[in-house]
Amino acid sequence: MNNFIFGIPSYKRCEEQLTLDYLESMGYSKEQIYISTQTKEDYENYLNKYGERANIIYNEGSCVSDNRNTLLNNFPKGTKMIMLDDDLKFVGHLDNKQIKPFTKDELHNFLNDAFDYTQKNNALIWTGYPVENGFFMSNTIDKKNFGVGCIMGIIIDDYRFNSDFKIKEDFEICLHTIKDGYNCIRFNFIHAKGKHKSKGGCEEFWKNNKDDECTRKILLKYPTLIKRGNKKNSIIMKGKKNGRK
Repeated sequence: MNNFIFGIPSYKRCEEQLTLDYLESMGYSKEQIYISTQTKEDYENYLNKYGERANIIYNEGSCVSDNRNTLLNNFPKGTKMIMLDDDLKFVGHLDNKQIKPFTKDELHNFLNDAFDYTQKNNALIWTGYPVENGFFMSNTIDKKNFGVGCIMGIIIDDYRFNSDFKIKEDFEICLHTIKDGYNCIRFNFIHAKGKHKSKGGCEEFWKNNKDDECTRKILLKYPTLIKRGNKKNSIIMKGKKNGRK
């Protein structure tokens, strides 16, 4: 039984919607798929091109945080949403140090199990492993760790993405819930493979070095939870070893 929906924030990518194609290939229909837009032009273009395949919604915004919040604001508390980047090729799991795509049944079962685990462990959010490299993945679950927004399961509550963060907004909402006493689940054996940093999306913010600014800002906001990692602009939870996070 389907008891969740998919939310896809998208910006200036009307010509290609890989995640929509992928979800359809996995057997999901328009009733479960919502694409949010942050400009009137995008809304009209997406509605014209994808309106028969997905629910297209719109609220004016200036960044991906605004766009993500449009999705959250469109549904009541308790709704289970899988929020996905719009350029995903597949969601996969660790298999002998390789990332193997889920089959339809495997994906569906994992998503249901992920929300069950999240609810049973005092959390509102779950994510997957942030690095596309099976060597660094493991068959473990972190109960209190942030993850990237390319795949993010959210049980909708009062939390929203912070529009002060043009980048790392996914990290920030995870850390916000942790600071407030919740767990934040990260499944280290799954990864959502996408194109990433392609034209559109948050491209303008990556080019304008917003990552430097947002890294400094998030370290100042959550000094008891996180520290700098080894890589430029990387952060890790305090108490964890430096690694590819």
